[in-house]
Amino acid sequence: MKIAKTFILCHLVFSPFAFSQVFTTYHWHLQQPIYWPETSNWDNHTYQKAYESMIIGAAHPENDLDQIFGKADRVAAYQYRIRDAIGTIQQTDGGAQISYSGCLVENVASLANAGSLGYYTGWENANREARNWFTSGGHRKLDIVIFPYHHVLGPLVDERALRKEIQIYKELYPDIWGNDVSVGYFPAELSFTERMIQVLVEEGIEWVFVPNNHVSRACENFPLTLGTGGEMCDPPNLADILNPPQSNWFSKTIDRGCTPTNAYPFAYQPHKAKYVNPETGQEYKITVVPVAQAMSWSDGYQQYGTGDIDQIAWAAGENDPILVVLAHDGDNAYGGGYSYYMESVRQFCNAAAAAGYVPTVMEQYLQQYPVSDSDVIHVEDGSWVNADGDFGSPDFINWNWPLFDQNGQFDIANGWAEDERNWAVITAAQNRVETAEQIAGGVNIAQIQNPDSSASNAELAWHFFLPSLTSGYMYYGTALDMEVKPTIACNNAIAKANLVIGDGLQDQTPPTIWIPQQLPHNPGGTGFGSLWGYQAVEHMRDFWVWTFVSDVSGVAEVTLKYRIDNDGANPLSSNQNETYAGGSEVGSWVSLPMQFRDFPAENVYNNPDIDFFEMPIEIADQYFIHVEEPAIVDEGGVLVDYFVQATDTNGYIKRSPILHTFVGTGGTGGGNPDDDFVMDGSLDENAQFIGSENAVDFYADWNDVQLYVACDPAVNEDHFIFISDGNSSMGSAPWAKSGSVVQWQAYLGNESTNGWSGWFDGGSQQVRGTVLEGVLDWNAEFGVMPEFVFLAMGAYQTQDGGSLQFQIPAGNGDGDIDISEFHMLNLRGDLNFDGRIDMKDFAVFATHWMENNCNEVNNWCGGADLNHVNDVNIEDFAEFASCWLK
Repeated sequence: MKIAKTFILCHLVFSPFAFSQVFTTYHWHLQQPIYWPETSNWDNHTYQKAYESMIIGAAHPENDLDQIFGKADRVAAYQYRIRDAIGTIQQTDGGAQISYSGCLVENVASLANAGSLGYYTGWENANREARNWFTSGGHRKLDIVIFPYHHVLGPLVDERALRKEIQIYKELYPDIWGNDVSVGYFPAELSFTERMIQVLVEEGIEWVFVPNNHVSRACENFPLTLGTGGEMCDPPNLADILNPPQSNWFSKTIDRGCTPTNAYPFAYQPHKAKYVNPETGQEYKITVVPVAQAMSWSDGYQQYGTGDIDQIAWAAGENDPILVVLAHDGDNAYGGGYSYYMESVRQFCNAAAAAGYVPTVMEQYLQQYPVSDSDVIHVEDGSWVNADGDFGSPDFINWNWPLFDQNGQFDIANGWAEDERNWAVITAAQNRVETAEQIAGGVNIAQIQNPDSSASNAELAWHFFLPSLTSGYMYYGTALDMEVKPTIACNNAIAKANLVIGDGLQDQTPPTIWIPQQLPHNPGGTGFGSLWGYQAVEHMRDFWVWTFVSDVSGVAEVTLKYRIDNDGANPLSSNQNETYAGGSEVGSWVSLPMQFRDFPAENVYNNPDIDFFEMPIEIADQYFIHVEEPAIVDEGGVLVDYFVQATDTNGYIKRSPILHTFVGTGGTGGGNPDDDFVMDGSLDENAQFIGSENAVDFYADWNDVQLYVACDPAVNEDHFIFISDGNSSMGSAPWAKSGSVVQWQAYLGNESTNGWSGWFDGGSQQVRGTVLEGVLDWNAEFGVMPEFVFLAMGAYQTQDGGSLQFQIPAGNGDGDIDISEFHMLNLRGDLNFDGRIDMKDFAVFATHWMENNCNEVNNWCGGADLNHVNDVNIEDFAEFASCWLK
C-alpha cells in the first residue's frame, strides 16, 4: 500500500538556473541479518551463516532463506550491480556510497564458498574494482562506508556495544574491500542520536548521514502539522528545538499521509553536531550530512527526476550549496532492481547535469566545501520516516514500544512489551560479557570478528552477543521466530561469559544501564502518532522514566537525578546542561529513588504469535519512577535535565548519559475521560450490529459525545471504515485503491500485511485487537453535528490498485461505494442507543425534562439537551419529535 506522491511548496516556484550550486549523490544500503544466531554445527566458535541455516533442515530459522538470498536482483546487487550502476554515471565526479553490513558479508561469503544460489568465489571483486575508480579530486567513486556490523540501532544500544560493532567492521574491511578504510558512517535504519558522536569520532569517523527531517524539526519555527499532510509521530520536545529559524520550507507526501517538511537550504547542507562527555566536559564534533528523506523514498520506489530539486535549487548560493542525498535500501523494491540501477541512476544523473546540478560523492563534496567547526547544529533523535508505525519517532518506537497492560493501555509500573523484554535480556547479557572482558584483562577485536580455536571465552562471549542487537529482530516483532533470536544469541554469550566470571569474586564492572526511557515524550504538551491512535492528545505534566539495570554481583541502588534549568533554555553555545558538573545556568541535582521490579521474561499476555521456546538465562530488572515533583509539574514551563545512576553491591557506580525534556504548561489530560467506550481491542458490549459479509462483522454506536465503529481486523485484505455526513460527492478510494467512495469526513484504515491501523482526516483513539475499533468526537472534529451519519465498511486487495472485495452494507458490485450503500445512523434523539427513536427514548427524555445543568460532564443530561444550550426544554422536544421513529 502506498499513498500517491505529491509535494507542497512554501515558497514561490523558480526554475533552476545554470549556475545553481546544487550537488546530488546516492547512498544504497545492503543488509541481511544472521537469521539464526545459534552456535554453528560446523564450527562451534561461531554462529550460523546463511548457507548452513539454509541447508541443514532444522526447524529454525523459519525464514525462507532460498527465497531471500536467491532473488535475482539481490544476487546481482550483492555482487556486481553496484559497480555496473556507477559505471553508467557519465559525470566526472558522479558515484555513490553504500553500506554493506558485516553480517551480509558473512552470509554472502557462505553462499559464495558453496557456489549456492548464483553466488561465486570473488563475489566482492566488482565492488573492489569500483572502489578504484576516482573523481577529479582523487576520491573513490564507490565509498563503502563504515556500518555497525550486525545492523544495530545505535541510539538504543550501550556505547561499548556500538564501539565493538564499529571496531569489528573496521577489522573486516581490509580483507573484503581493500585498504583505505572509509571515514564515513551510515547508521542502521538511519537512526541517530548525538550520544553516538564520541564513539564515532574516537573510531576515526569524520562524517555521518542523518535524517534531514530531524534537522528541520529542531528549528525554532518548524511549521508543525499533525496527521495527514504532516508529522505522523510525536511533535518535537521543546528541549530539542535548538536550531535557528529558517525562511523556506519544502513538503512532500510519500506514504500513508506522511509528509516530511524540511527547511531549505539548511536541511540540505552538511553541518557539525557535537556531543559533550558529561564526566569530562570534552566536546566531540562530527560532520552530519542530512539525507533527503522524502526525495529518497521516491527515488527508491519509482523512476525519479529532478522536479523536486528544481523547487529548492533557487536557494543555493555559490559558496552555500545544496546537497541532495538520495539514500535508501539497495536490495528492496524498485530501488533494488535492474531498472533502477541500470536505467534510473543514469537517467537521473544526466537530468541533474542538464539542469546545472553536479552528481558527486561525499568525499569530493566535503573537499570542495569543508564544514566550518563553528557551524554547529542540533539533530533531534530519530530514524528514517517510514518505518511501520514509527514515522521518525524521536523515541524509536518501532523498536521500543512502551510497556502496556492486557488491554493495550500504557502501564510503566506493571506492564510488559515484547520489545522491552528483548532490551531487558540484552542488558543482562551485556553486563556479563563486559564483566568477562574485565576479568580476562581485555579482548582481541580480530577474535571477536572471526574467532578461531585460539579465541578466549571472553572474545567468544562478545562474538555470540553482538548479533542479539540486530534491529531487524525487533523491527519484525512476532513475525516467524524473530522474537526468540535475541534470547538465543544472549544465552550463547552468557554461557561463554560465565566460564570466565566463575564465582564473580573478581567482578569490578559497574552495572549496565539501558538508555533511560520517558513517557510521554511531551509532558504538559501534545502527543501524536501510533502511540496515541494518530490523534493529538494533551498530556499531563507528570511523566514516567524507566530503564533496565543488571550487574553480575547484584544491584544495590538505582536513583533518578534531575535538575531544573534556570531559564528554560539550553543554547548550543553552552555546555552546562550537558555535564554532571553543570554551572550557574542550571540548578542542583535532586535525587529520587527508582522503584524495583522483577521484570517478567514470560509471554505475559499469552500472545499466540509468540513462542518463547527458549527462555533467557538472565534478564535485567526494571527500575521506574513516576515524576510528579511539585517543582516540575505544579506550573510546568521548565527544562529538566536527568540521568540514572546505578550502584552495585561492590560499590561500583554507573551513570547514564544526561537526557533533557521540556515540561510544558498544559495538563488538561489526554485520552477519553468522558467516554464510555473502552479502547481495548475488544468489541464494546453495547455496539449495534450493522451487518456482515465474508465472515467480517461491522458495528457502530453513539453516546451523544462520540461515534464508535468496529469491524473484524484485516487479515487478507485492507479494511476501511468510512464515515460521511451524507454528501453524495464521489472521490477516489484511499491508499491508491481502485474505484470510488463517497467523500468521507473521516475513515479508519487497517493494513493486512503488517497490522498497521490509524485514523485519517479525523478520529480519536483506535486499537487493533480481536476487533479493529475506534472513536470519533464529531463536534470536536467537524464543528456541527448532523442529524444522521452514514457508515460503510470496505475490504480491498492490499496492493496499489487493489479492488473492492466486499462491503458492508452489501453493495451493487460495481467496485464503488456510493451513498445509497452506506448505513444511516441516528445521532440525535436515540437516547438509549438502540438504533431507533421510539418510546424507550421518550422515557429517557422525560426523566431529564426541565433540567438546567446540562454540560459535557453529564453528557448533556443524558443526551436530552439535544441543542446543547444547558437545559432540556420545548426546543429540545421539538427536535426530538422531528426524529420520531427514525
